[in-house]
Amino acid sequence: MIKRFLPLVLMLAWASPALAYPPCKPPTAQSLLEIWDQIGAQPNVAPWFLTSYTMSGDQNIINELRAGKCKDRMPVWTSNVSDGVIGLNPGLSSINGFGALSLPELPTIAIDHLNLRYRLDFKIDNAPLLNDGDWMDVAQLDFARDRGLTSEGWPVSSVYRVRKIQRDTKTHVQVIEARSVNDGASTSKPPPVVSVIADIPLTDANGRTPIALRWTQQAQPESDVNAAAAMNNVNSIMEVLWLGQQTVGPANTVLYSTMLPRQWADSLLSGLLDYNVPDASAYSSNFRVVNSDVVLDAQTF
Repeated sequence: MIKRFLPLVLMLAWASPALAYPPCKPPTAQSLLEIWDQIGAQPNVAPWFLTSYTMSGDQNIINELRAGKCKDRMPVWTSNVSDGVIGLNPGLSSINGFGALSLPELPTIAIDHLNLRYRLDFKIDNAPLLNDGDWMDVAQLDFARDRGLTSEGWPVSSVYRVRKIQRDTKTHVQVIEARSVNDGASTSKPPPVVSVIADIPLTDANGRTPIALRWTQQAQPESDVNAAAAMNNVNSIMEVLWLGQQTVGPANTVLYSTMLPRQWADSLLSGLLDYNVPDASAYSSNFRVVNSDVVLDAQTF
């Protein structure tokens, strides 16, 4: 999968603010984040507040994603079998549709000692999937090493996928992590460590469960004076937050937090990525998995 979906230097044709495709900006005057479908005349905003997106996949699913403001609607139109394996380049179903946000390239554009925090909030509907073992992947956040850029992009170091799953007649949302055990200094490529880092039961079939992904990034200049090009070292903290009521814990509970040394958030995907529904006959043409109130914000501190 291409890691830099629209390099900034190739996106200077025309501009249109992202109004239909989520995530939305928060409705506050204080938010400096800009989300564009292409980068035209440079907005009056620091480059670490500037993101861009493209759409990929089946046009019918893309139309579903564009149908509601700040909302992703993911249909089950055909049967699909997937092993669900999450690695550093996780698979996509044969029928998919999603938006891909390119996040600020901090190794090249950050200033000295930049402290930057991004946060993606969304509410996933609690309605059950219709067969035990069915699941759908609806979001993904990728991190990359702050060194090693090649013609194919930055080396992916950590991946986080959000999955809605039906298991033992109960509905859950999971966040699955795949992390490289290579620190970037070695040429070896051992398999990543994969684990479910958050598992949230969805209890009210008519309700919605609010969760958030939050990533904090700190940058400082490369200390090696012999480096071939000026680069920033970037260290990150990745967190999963649960924002609901007492099912899992108090509101705004941090369910998972980890340090990601020498890594930065490279891309964010949202939509229908992969799914496992071996028998789709139970699903009507109106069935949708819905992520609503999808909001992305960023701030320095």
